[in-house]
Amino acid sequence: MLLPFHCERELLARAVESVRAQTQPDWQLVLVANNADAETLRIAHELAAGENKIQLVEEKIPGIAFALNTGLAHCTGEYIARLDADDRMPRDRLQLQSEYLDQHSDTGLVSGRVNFITDAGQGYDHYVAQINSWITHDTMFRYRFVESPVAHPSVMFRRVLIEKYGNYATHEVPEDYELWLRFFSHGVRFAKIGEGVLDWYDSLGRLSRTHQNYARRAFDRARMQYLTELLPSLTRGRPLWICGGKYARKKATQLSASGIAVTGIVDLVPKKLHTMRSMTYAELPPAGNIFLVSFVSNRDGYRIVEKRLTEMGYQAERDFLLAA
Repeated sequence: MLLPFHCERELLARAVESVRAQTQPDWQLVLVANNADAETLRIAHELAAGENKIQLVEEKIPGIAFALNTGLAHCTGEYIARLDADDRMPRDRLQLQSEYLDQHSDTGLVSGRVNFITDAGQGYDHYVAQINSWITHDTMFRYRFVESPVAHPSVMFRRVLIEKYGNYATHEVPEDYELWLRFFSHGVRFAKIGEGVLDWYDSLGRLSRTHQNYARRAFDRARMQYLTELLPSLTRGRPLWICGGKYARKKATQLSASGIAVTGIVDLVPKKLHTMRSMTYAELPPAGNIFLVSFVSNRDGYRIVEKRLTEMGYQAERDFLLAA
């Protein structure tokens, strides 16, 4: 179990107690102090004192990705599970996930449903409901460019994946989402068990609300990296068209700048564009003639596009990608 911390204080003790309470007795907890305040560090030392299953290490470079990578170097088990210092988990989480990986050798990462608890108001409710509904690998893979398909502190993955594909990225991207896209790009199979594996606490000070690595442009940066690597093998010489409005046109410009030729924009209403063609959905040719990437970014808009294209005979990954 890998758990970085900064200034969570009493919440850290709650998280650690949820590890100690696990029905799976064979666990190791690596606590990583990342510029922790004095009180949280004192609590961490007390939690680790006399407990040979808990190892406390320190990473001075600020940033969760640096802390995670330092922690990975100290994880010795076959499987690595994640937990954040302000979260906690049910008693059977490690047992459920480790048994799943034991029984499914073709699976590299397993998550589960999360119970979302917030004092910061709305904002993540829709996202949590969405990923809780994405259970199968095929669904998570199909929507991988729409949202991060798993909650980071809910996952358990095989340590060999880090050895093969590298540590968490430390540049300005969401370190978890970038890692999932990297895993997907190498054919790693994901799973999600139907049981809840995490009480996921949300607050106004949470990193995903405050840090630049989790801003929209940072998610876009990760998406565009893997999209530009993937698209040549999917288009197979077919013209590439982009679905969506103003946001999609911006993405088309970025793709073009990365060497990916974009033929035009598909939108509800055709627009006069200075640099490329446009057409409506009604004007789309039969499936197989073009390849589409949908950048429709309004809430649930990607599902409308998916339904429309599917009804026309287009197939995901063969004829189109969803990238909200």
